[in-house]
Amino acid sequence: MVLFKQQPTVADALQLWTQAFGSSPDHFQKSPPGAPGPQATGTVDAHQFTLQSQPGRIELIVTAFDSAEPAPAIRDIPAALGLLKRYADPLCAGQAVLRIACVLQLLEKVASAHEAAKLVGSAAQLQQVPENAADLEFAINIRQTLKKHPGVQMNRLCRWAIAVQEIFQSRTDTPWLTRPVSTFHVAAFTVDINTVPRAEPYRQEDVISVFGELADEATRLMQEGYKGLFA
Repeated sequence: MVLFKQQPTVADALQLWTQAFGSSPDHFQKSPPGAPGPQATGTVDAHQFTLQSQPGRIELIVTAFDSAEPAPAIRDIPAALGLLKRYADPLCAGQAVLRIACVLQLLEKVASAHEAAKLVGSAAQLQQVPENAADLEFAINIRQTLKKHPGVQMNRLCRWAIAVQEIFQSRTDTPWLTRPVSTFHVAAFTVDINTVPRAEPYRQEDVISVFGELADEATRLMQEGYKGLFA
């Protein structure tokens, strides 16, 4: 979930976390390396949540939590989105929100870049994919008006791509020393449903309602893929 604020300020991520979850995060960093703003993380309801504050925006990210798996996956996407809705309500209190986004990403691990390209080509209904394609990305955006909020338009951006994922390992006493422990190819499908920017902020109750409709559309497109854009 991404909230784009009216003011280009950096909100207090620690305060926002307490406001949303009613407790302290497991970890908090004022300025993570390479990140423009503070970040809070913690395990809530058997999921890993990350709250990051950047100039003019707040991101609440949910991922799977499984200490036994190096790259755990969310098995129930609607349930995870339900958790986002639950904690987004108190998070939005006092925020002047001009734009809202719901982003889902599905990754499928494959044996090679060639196999990833074949999957992407099939899913995106591309007529021909070169045999030796090392990089491949296809994106399409088709706007649509929200059903429950007819005055709001949403971008429905779907992106198919091949990528290489790396998992790194570090020690708590020497966090700057990291080493890759696993590298694999993936076929990635990203669904980015976001509202068209507006001049006046949403009412708080409308933020949650609009996000719910964006989440429903993102879930549908994740299930139906390319053909769902034209349904």
